[in-house]
Amino acid sequence: MGSLSGALLVPGPLVEFADGFTAELLRLGYTPRSVGPQLRLLRHLSGWLGAEGLEAGELTDKVVEEFVAGRRRAVRRMRSERALAPLLA
Repeated sequence: MGSLSGALLVPGPLVEFADGFTAELLRLGYTPRSVGPQLRLLRHLSGWLGAEGLEAGELTDKVVEEFVAGRRRAVRRMRSERALAPLLA
């Protein structure tokens, strides 16, 4: 998979958390291959937050619900609050 530097993949307000998130997933036993989908989800959430004019500190349950609702309409995979569990933890 090459480099797992999450920050290279994530624009927006969550960029500062990407490398730590990647390291934590690996520590928890995620394989490099299974980290990829989680980083894509982080990238989508971070991009959405930026587009909404929101900062990382404004990530509330209500904001997550709004993100998931929009994602349900746009994609087939990883579109529930449960998919966000590793990221939100």
